[in-house]
Order: sequence, then structure tokens, then C-alpha cells
Amino acid sequence: MESSKCGRIRTARIHPAIGIARLGNSEDDWFLGPEVPGVYQFPELGFRDAKNALKRQGARFRVFGYDELDRPVGEILERDATIEWRVHLKNTKAVGRKFSGVLNPNEDQRNAAWLKAGNDENKLILDPGVHNVSNTDSERRLLCEEFMAVPFKPVLELGRLFYERDTGRLIVLGGRGRSGTPDKKKYLLSKGDFANHDGWFDDTSDGVVTANVTLANGRNIYVKPAWVVVGPPKFAPELQTIVTLYDTLHQVAIDRGNMANPFSDPRFLPSFSRDVYPILRRADHMRWVFSKSDVAHTFAIGPGSPDEREHVFRQFRIPSGHPKQPGTGTGRMPYVWSDLYLEFPVNGTVTPYQYCVLESWAAGNFVDDWDGKPPALSFDVTPSGLDRAALEACVGAAFFPGIEVSWKIRDVFRYVEPFRLDPESLSPGDVSQQMSLPWQTDFVDCAYEDPYVWWPAQRPIDVRRVGKVGYSVWARPFPSGEGDMGAEEMVKDFYRLGHVLRSTDGFLEVGRIEEQPEVPFNEQNFEKHGFEAHKPKDR
Repeated sequence: MESSKCGRIRTARIHPAIGIARLGNSEDDWFLGPEVPGVYQFPELGFRDAKNALKRQGARFRVFGYDELDRPVGEILERDATIEWRVHLKNTKAVGRKFSGVLNPNEDQRNAAWLKAGNDENKLILDPGVHNVSNTDSERRLLCEEFMAVPFKPVLELGRLFYERDTGRLIVLGGRGRSGTPDKKKYLLSKGDFANHDGWFDDTSDGVVTANVTLANGRNIYVKPAWVVVGPPKFAPELQTIVTLYDTLHQVAIDRGNMANPFSDPRFLPSFSRDVYPILRRADHMRWVFSKSDVAHTFAIGPGSPDEREHVFRQFRIPSGHPKQPGTGTGRMPYVWSDLYLEFPVNGTVTPYQYCVLESWAAGNFVDDWDGKPPALSFDVTPSGLDRAALEACVGAAFFPGIEVSWKIRDVFRYVEPFRLDPESLSPGDVSQQMSLPWQTDFVDCAYEDPYVWWPAQRPIDVRRVGKVGYSVWARPFPSGEGDMGAEEMVKDFYRLGHVLRSTDGFLEVGRIEEQPEVPFNEQNFEKHGFEAHKPKDR
């Protein structure tokens, strides 16, 4: 950055405002998550390391400067300033309330019996503490020694931090997909529901990301913090759910008055290529990960005639505008459950803003900028693009509880500006606390549940395989390949499941690891007779 630009900087922000890291059991190999909307960068040499372990997805954070009118000036790099990053990840699932949906927010606390016996609540929290990285100390492992007062063996790595010395950027990795319990005889997965298992831990997490920035001229500037969420792997990385987390938080910003609704301007017309096409494309792509999505989900994508537009539009239910009320209408798209999970099954809806886009398109009030192919992508990295790319890869509905985050991120948590959580009103661990414990049980149970599906773009339901006719169950057990795997097997073998990737014949399953590893993953998580694993080097 030129010195003249540095002189214009008054404040700074970390982007993405919410970064997404994902679990993987590879010890050292990882790749970066999406940083440009619509552009998916495949990890070098694939999603697995030399031992066929699953690589972790890292979240990369950057600092951007803003001028006195809050206009972006540019990225602040290593050559422009001294940058020190600070990260605090925590997993507080085991002390949170049991998840029972948006209609039942005040359930009992998890592990209530263990706490009632006089045990320390802090022994249920995975907290490696606050860690800093900078040019002089560029790597940190975030280590936890025990759970329920029983030492881990080996020590649990909740995350890892890297400072990019050539740029000054930060990379955050999450855990290695470890889930377990100190007492497998007492705390059985089969004795809990899909989301709540006392005595269990997993190594998902979330927390605040801050930066101390001193410009080359010696001036220290204020930097708005960001948040990082560590979620499960995404096994269909190029596909998106119809309502992404970006869509949901865009609606939150409109509803809370932090962002203007474009439709408040009577002159606004949605673009088919920019606004309508992404919704239709996501709906069409669902057929590669869910066999029954040909009901209302398969159609020719294009501006369409008036009758064609009206026919497609009628497939969408009307959003209620309130999270505790179901949508209306007879449409069945999206073919997914609603947040409410009512006894009488109700499928979900798109957001009110998305519905207005589709409604305007159906009425012929849109910009027909379609030339027969998707719009050209920009590969430029921008602050808003970083925010959007991270969130578009995540589930924005249904939140029961979700994959990466749950309904509180929409209905409860405060924001200092669009897409940026308020760190003064949140604590590390709050965002992931509602999620399934362990996350693998949700991956097993929340697949297809008649008559609707949950999140096939994250964890596929049915897949097409190279050289095979028809669909196969994605989460089929090893080695039989028949039926669906159980919770215990998902805990142990999740990393062996295949990815759904683009090919000349569509999106097909590849990379499933059929061979049994020599040393099963997620075994021997505890040592009850003393802490024998290596001590954390940076505590």
C-alpha cells in the first residue's frame, strides 16, 4: 500500500466478518475456504493427505483500512504495518442448553446430573485460552488437556494459528474431528437424541478474532473484530443450499435496519443473472445430492416465458416473515424442513428478500441480462466478497439446529454492522453452543426424513457414482455399503466418506476410502491413569 493511502486510513476491519473453518483429521495438511463469491479453489493435491486423512479447511483473515468517510482504502499488509493477531476459540457445547428447536429455547442444561453431583462446570468447557501470532511468533497450537476432569491422550488440538509472514494475514484451523467420552459404557450415543449426548465432547468451536495494527508511521488504529466458526466438513463443496447463511444474515441486516432493502426503491429491478439465477441454480443442483429433489426442483434455467416463470414461482412457499410461524402456500420448494419441525410436516421457505426477487421475476419486472451462460466471475478479493464467500458456503436454513450455526445467529445475537457480530455481547463458544453434541450424530440422523430433506449440500443424502447406474446412499457403512451407517461409525469413519465433485457427467461421488485404516481414527481419546501425552509447548 502506498504511504499516501496509509495516511488516509482512520479505522480498519477484519474480513471476512465471520470466517468459516472446517474439521478434518489430517494432522498437518489443510486448504483455504472460499474467498471470492462463486469461485471454489480446489485444494492442491485434493482433499486428502498422503495417508488418506481428510484435510482441514482453514479460514484466512485480512485487515482492510477505511478512510474518514468509511470507504475502503485497501488491504493492510505486512509491509504497511506491524500486525499482531489474537484469537480465542472455545467449545462450550457440554454446558449449553439441550437443543430442542426454536420453539423450545429453554430446555434443561446438558450434563445436568454431572453438575448436580458437585462437579466443576469449567471441566466441561474446552478452552485453550487466548493466543497471539505475529511476525515474531508465527504459529500456535490451541491445546486442551482434559474433559470432565479426565486427561486427553493424546492432547486435544482445538485449533491452530498461522501468521503469513509475507502478507501479515492470519489463518485459523479448527480441530481434527475428534469426538468421544471418558466413559463409553455410561455415556452411550444410543441413549441420547440426535443433538444432545451427556458425557460427550467434540472439537468444533467458535471465537473472536482481533488484531492490533500499528502503521509504518507509528500510528495505532482501531480494528473492528471478526468471528470464526469451526464446523463439520462440507462434502459437496461446490454446491450451495438454496438459503445460504449469507442470504439469512442479509435478511437480518434488512430486518434490523442495518441495510436498506433494495425493493424500497420503486425503480429497483432484480437482475436475472445476479439475483434470480443463483436461486434457481442451487435448486437444480440439489438433484446431485438428493434423489427425490426432482419434485419441483428440476426445470430449464433461463428467463423463461410468462407462463414458465409463473409455474416455477408457484413452487415456492410464501415466507411468514417470523421465525416462529410457518410459511404459507402449496409450494414444496425448497424441498427442506422448516425450522419449526412441527408434527404436521412443513417445508421451509426462501427468505423474504429472495421471495421478492422471485416474485418480481415472475411478474416480468427484472433485468433480462441472461446470455445463456452464468455471469462471468470476478477473481478480485474484496472486503464484501470475503464476507459473502465464507457465508454462502454455509447453511442458512433450516436451523434445526443447522450445520455450522443455529437459529440464534438470526434471532438473538447482536451485530455491529451487517454480517459482523458484536463481540461485546458474545463470548467465545456461544455461536456453536447450540449445535449437535457430538456433531456426527446430527450427520447421521438429519439426512432425509420423510417427507423432506435437511442439508444435502453439506452432507449428501443420495449420490451418483462413477460407473454406476442410479443413486447410492452417501453415508453407507464400511465395508458392506448397504443401508446407512450408525452414529458410532460416523464418529469413527466420517473422514472416509466421499466428496461430490463436478465432472463432465455432473456432480459425482469421488474419493471414498474403502480400505480400513491401520489405526482407526477417534480411538483412545483418554488416559485415566495419568496425563502421559506431550505437554503443550506454548502454555
